[in-house]
Order: sequence, then structure tokens, then C-alpha cells
Amino acid sequence: MRLVRIEAARSLADVAPTSLAANDRAALEHAYAELLASEQSLADMPATQMNLANLAGRRGDSGAQEAGYRRAMAMDPYFAPAYLALASLLSSQHKNTDAEAMLRQGLKRLPNDGELHQSLGLLLAEEKRDAEGIAELRKASELMPAQARVLYNLGLLQQSRGQLYPAEEALAKARALGDREATYALALLYVREKRVDRALPLFEELVAANPGNAQLVQMRDQLRAASVHK
Repeated sequence: MRLVRIEAARSLADVAPTSLAANDRAALEHAYAELLASEQSLADMPATQMNLANLAGRRGDSGAQEAGYRRAMAMDPYFAPAYLALASLLSSQHKNTDAEAMLRQGLKRLPNDGELHQSLGLLLAEEKRDAEGIAELRKASELMPAQARVLYNLGLLQQSRGQLYPAEEALAKARALGDREATYALALLYVREKRVDRALPLFEELVAANPGNAQLVQMRDQLRAASVHK
């Protein structure tokens, strides 16, 4: 059935044609052509251009992938996913300057899009522009207060800059939202500050959730000993 062939082509888009036998390769290429034709029936929608771009990326055609994202942006300059996807692609190609420009272009049109601020903040942090990165991640956390990962990244970046109180606040909020990595990062922050009374309960919790983790057990036992001799 055509629908089955199309879904098979979608699922197998990551498979290199050269890894297949000749008959299978021909069948896959035929099915992929049908998939493209089905997508092209809605080609005037930016989401369709995103789908086509993603398919091209999965098949290793980064040129067509970039072109698809740009077509989506041209169709709808307020379509945030296209800015995010293109910036991610450019960053993966080590074109961080272009990726930053793309995110800032998106923010000119969508200044209250938290995901754009988040992506820009992470990109700036990667570029060691920590102060700018913190500002962007803080803005993202204001726009997306329920996103634990934003707070987690904000807390780590603040901690790296020695901003321990704001880092503690951000990590505590991320922990309250259920981010397990934030619990570990907050525990390490307390260890760094020699606040055994705060660090020990967190390591007790972490060990209870991961009893087979020797490193966590060792840290907990060291803190228990420090607590006894305090």
C-alpha cells in the first residue's frame, strides 16, 4: 500500500542507500519519492517545509535541509521553529556567528519567545560569553517558568561565574520541578560551600534513587562522616 511505503520511507530516512542491496535501494528510493510527493501537496505551509528539511537532514543533505528551513521562514517570518532549527544546524556546522545572527533575527520578530532566548543563551555560554548567556537564560526562565532545564542551565552558568546565591536559587527551582540533575548540581554546590547540613540530605536522596552508584554512595558516606565530626 502507498501509505505503508510512505511511512516506511519516513522511518528509514536515516538509512544510507549504499548499505542496501540494489533491489531494496530501488524500493526505498521509490518510496521516498512518494513521501516527498505527499509532503509537496502541502508545500505552501511552513510546517511542511520543516518536515522536508528534517527529512533532508536525516538523509545527509544539509544543503537541502538549510534551504527548507529558510523557505519556512520566508513563508512565515514569525515561525519560531524554523529559526531554532536553522540556528541548531548552523551551530552543528561550527558556524556559531551565523547561528547567533539567526536567533537574534528571530528575537527581533518574537521578543517574547522563551525557546529563542534559551537557545541564544546556551550558544553564548558555548562561546564563553557567560554574562550575556546568563541574561538570555534568565529571560527564558521568566518566559518559561515551568521549564526546569532552563533553570538548570542558568544555575550551572551562574555557578561557573561565582554567582553562588543566584545559582542556588535557580537550581532549587529546577529541583522543585523534578529535574534530577539539578538535585545533584545543587548538592555539589553545597559541598563546594562546605554546607554539609544542606548537602547530606540531597545525597541521601540521590543514593536512595540510585543505590548502585558507587560515586554517590562515597560522597554520601564522606558527608556523613563530616557531619559526625563537625
